[in-house]
Amino acid sequence: MNLRIVLACLALLAAGYLLVNGGAYTSGPVRKKIELVVATPHGLARGSSAIEVRYSRAPWWFPTGTGIRTSAGFWGESPYVDLGDGRYLFVAVNNPRTQAPILEQLTRWALRPDGHIAPDRMPLLLTFGDIDDVKTAREVRPEALDAAFGPSFRLVSLTATPTREKPTRGTLMAKFPRLFKGLHTPITEREPGRFRSFPPPPQPQDDRLWAITWTAFEGRG
Repeated sequence: MNLRIVLACLALLAAGYLLVNGGAYTSGPVRKKIELVVATPHGLARGSSAIEVRYSRAPWWFPTGTGIRTSAGFWGESPYVDLGDGRYLFVAVNNPRTQAPILEQLTRWALRPDGHIAPDRMPLLLTFGDIDDVKTAREVRPEALDAAFGPSFRLVSLTATPTREKPTRGTLMAKFPRLFKGLHTPITEREPGRFRSFPPPPQPQDDRLWAITWTAFEGRG
């Protein structure tokens, strides 16, 4: 076959590929180990989990509606610390108030060189007055663990460092089966009084997380 014809065919195939897939890509996995360390009256308590993030970009022709072609998905679970006496402190991987994922806190702009998350970039921390009752969910301010748990409780560090560990899955469901079930119950059933009128009445500006669901604890892409 004539060399020019071969080159023309290859050029045509390349042009067709670029036309269809131009600008599209999916990154390899970026894995971070998120570790939470809390000072307690009995010493340091630690908990960690692994998160995997993949970034992607849509081709130039794909209609996004917003003009934003980049996106990110992540897999993994919330790290938590067992503080004793049935009390736990969790890091939300999806903010139950805003639904914003923890991805922003994993960028180089939010992390210090040693992997510590900057104080002004902290993800939402939360606890439950009763670990089996989803209605007792409360936000915990990073600088005020003593107000939530008592004297001598203090956040020591929250870090996100590179890891080869696979994303953590299934541990929270196995550890907290009643919480898992409760957070999968529709909010209209958990809080029927809040939906007697539409739109629902404004919620109190306090630390309660009445609309929390299981998505606060798990990323699935």
